[in-house]
Amino acid sequence: MKIRKSILIFDDDREVLENLKELLENNTFEVYTASTQTQAFEVIELENPNVLLLDYLMPEIDGISFLKKVRETNKFIRIILITAFSTVELAVEAIKKGANDFISKPFKKDDLIIKINKSLEELRFMIKCCEKNQIDDILSCLSNKIRRDILVMLMKSEEMRFMDIVRELNLEDHTKLNFHIKNLIKSGLVKHTEHSYKITDYGINALQCINKLI
Repeated sequence: MKIRKSILIFDDDREVLENLKELLENNTFEVYTASTQTQAFEVIELENPNVLLLDYLMPEIDGISFLKKVRETNKFIRIILITAFSTVELAVEAIKKGANDFISKPFKKDDLIIKINKSLEELRFMIKCCEKNQIDDILSCLSNKIRRDILVMLMKSEEMRFMDIVRELNLEDHTKLNFHIKNLIKSGLVKHTEHSYKITDYGINALQCINKLI
């Protein structure tokens, strides 16, 4: 499956923008640049780039706050955070807010290209297993942690009875599980056999897709 090798670089440093733009264009990428968040949002909306290279420290807005805003409307774009301060805490926070990867300054050119290509491969996988016109329904259904936990359990087991799921989730109110199970069945993620529940192929694909997004 072919996808555009399109990249938006968002950095307030003009020299950095030009250097990265030249590097990536020389490696056959389609490159857009932005030095303000207004410009960046305009490029994302109009050009729909597949990868966002985002500087962590900028005077107008920090990278994590910006990527959080991007994720509110765009679940597919792959985001790589560029930072001079690589710590475990920063990495964890960035991933929680929606980053897919990060790279520390100073970095080798080859390392950046590898990370970008890896991000594009992830996007190819996502599009293959989860069509864009299905993503809103999937995200809505699986926005609840209990439903995600049910899918994970059913993916590990061939099938589970209702009370087995109740015990695994340690739920006191059985009606809650009944509501979530019905929602999963209605969305085509789970099927009900005579005495038990199974995850569908669509449910497996949806779970894999969600795991790539979160």
